[in-house]
Amino acid sequence: MNNNTHRIAIFLPRPTPFYITLFQGIKKGFEKVGFTVSGQVENLGRDALLKFCRKFKPHTIFEMNRSRAQIPWLPKEIVHIAWIVDLLGNRPEHYRNSEVIYFFEEPLARTYNDLYHVKFHKTPETLVDWLPPRFCAGCIFS
Repeated sequence: MNNNTHRIAIFLPRPTPFYITLFQGIKKGFEKVGFTVSGQVENLGRDALLKFCRKFKPHTIFEMNRSRAQIPWLPKEIVHIAWIVDLLGNRPEHYRNSEVIYFFEEPLARTYNDLYHVKFHKTPETLVDWLPPRFCAGCIFS
């Protein structure tokens, strides 16, 4: 493996047909731009996630519906990207502390930025933005 390749781990909530297909599409997209991708369709608990990190040494972790606030044991040197598709009954501020927070809906990303960005993030470099669903026929059918 090329040591200069960025390693990203993707974790989606459950091993359902929908999440498996979504995982494969996201994985293929990252691979097309040169990332080394690992991960699975399950959010890991503390011991399993730490073991995973020791084995695969990801630079970045991309998770759906979970932020760094829910996994405080994640090593600080790993960048955490939270993609919040469903608030799961939580208030938006529940999803904080990740270096990057994407929301599925643009109005929620804007509201979060306006109300919580300064309050819940220690550094102004935290990115909070909108990551809408997309479909790339070239990624899927090539």
